[in-house]
Amino acid sequence: MTFIPGKYKLQFHETKNSAGERYRLELWVNATKNILGGWDWVDTDPLTSNINIWLRQWGKIRERFDSQDFTMAFGSMEIELADLNLWFTELFQDDRIIWDDTKVIMYKYSGTAWEKEFVGYVLDHSINTKLRKKSVFFDVGAMQHKINDSLTVVDGAVNNEPMGAGFSQSSLTDYFLVTDVIERLFKIISPDMTVIINQDWIFRDGNIGWTYSKGISDLYFQTKYLTQVETAGGWINNGMIVYGDVLKALAFDLGCVAGMLNAETAMFQSIYAPTNQVTIAESQVLDFESGHDFIMELQHLKLSADSTLYAEVGSYSPLPDASLEKKIYSDVYRFYGTDDIWHNMNAIYHADVGFYVKEVFQVAFWQKYFFRRKAQRRDFLTIKTSNIYIYNTIVYNGTNYRPYEIIKDYLKNKSEVKLLIM
Repeated sequence: MTFIPGKYKLQFHETKNSAGERYRLELWVNATKNILGGWDWVDTDPLTSNINIWLRQWGKIRERFDSQDFTMAFGSMEIELADLNLWFTELFQDDRIIWDDTKVIMYKYSGTAWEKEFVGYVLDHSINTKLRKKSVFFDVGAMQHKINDSLTVVDGAVNNEPMGAGFSQSSLTDYFLVTDVIERLFKIISPDMTVIINQDWIFRDGNIGWTYSKGISDLYFQTKYLTQVETAGGWINNGMIVYGDVLKALAFDLGCVAGMLNAETAMFQSIYAPTNQVTIAESQVLDFESGHDFIMELQHLKLSADSTLYAEVGSYSPLPDASLEKKIYSDVYRFYGTDDIWHNMNAIYHADVGFYVKEVFQVAFWQKYFFRRKAQRRDFLTIKTSNIYIYNTIVYNGTNYRPYEIIKDYLKNKSEVKLLIM
């Protein structure tokens, strides 16, 4: 089959795993740059088609985040296609491919309908071909680079466009719900992104007496400070160069891990919140290893806001991975009171940490995570299920865990999970 530019959809035969769960995969390829064209189905059935393309490897999804420095969480799947006629080999080398419209969709049958389980765009830097084996290899996942390529300042002015219609960060009277800001940041990556937000802190307007005590759903951000800081010489950039920096700082500031599970699902998940619990029964466990992978405890944590020191704990150490510096935000959060007045959020409560003003709470919260020997232990669990996600709280043998890496093999109904003790 000779490659002709166009929009192609390939649907492969469904597969059933040992638990009786049914999955199938579609590959959409848009090779119409600078030309017009609609989507055409490509027959992949070896009984009726001579295209000679089939799946050699699929259905294994990896979700992960860096448990030491909290880089963005990311979900991805590796694909290997048999390509006997070298059709895909030729297609993926064509300059008419539109990569942000070339994707894989994995469906799971719910019992009544096929529902999306994973969506990922073909990551062009991952494509590899083996001509003798006549195979094409590639990874699919979210277009994470979009948020990391979105500059906060363009031509000396705040670049508000990536945050979408109706958003403003030009005035001190601009206030937006924190949850709205989070969702807008993720929608830079994809306008179709669904965001799962789990955050369990209690925010207050005082540390001795207070009038307002609310959760994240009632917390506002004074958005003039999202990418700027006021100085004696006027307003300047606050050190957030791209909107990816903003999302990372906001996540760490609120005790969360942020990232994309796939191209259409994102999470903003508290590191300790016991939400979406999944209890693992002993009958599900294939293997368990405990406490063999201790890493160095952090000795110094520095929190910077507006490019200046905000808070720190410990003493600097030149040893590898012993010191960590993170960007956060300072006095940017507000409540809208019943008196129709904006009130500052300046104190936070959490059951495992206590009740402190924000800068003290930040240190206490992250000290609990980074400076305890117990928290540095890594446990490993292999279980008979693929119905588990990195935003779940895993409960096994009476211990609560936060997974920081999951490799799910949907076709074998098995998951390998790396765990932090909560």
